[in-house]
Amino acid sequence: MREVLGSFVQDADGLDEVRADLRRTAQFNTMRHRGDLAALETVANEQYPPETLARLVGWDASWVLEDPSDAGAARFLRELAQMLREVIDEVESPG
Repeated sequence: MREVLGSFVQDADGLDEVRADLRRTAQFNTMRHRGDLAALETVANEQYPPETLARLVGWDASWVLEDPSDAGAARFLRELAQMLREVIDEVESPG
């Protein structure tokens, strides 16, 4: 999970840049994205000790959330998973 956040989110200037990076990578192979998607969905939907998800997004992704709570971080991770799902679908859908 930290690798996903560090690779695509950490240095991005916004979600549009994250999406563009995901698309660029998906053009070569979506296998990694499928594993990343499974990890995001799992992490976003599990229960953890307080502040775990907030630290994951805030520290590992260096992302500032409007709602920096665990609930806000889980919402962000679910949105990131949805973005990744959409990118995979775009790349794998014929013409």
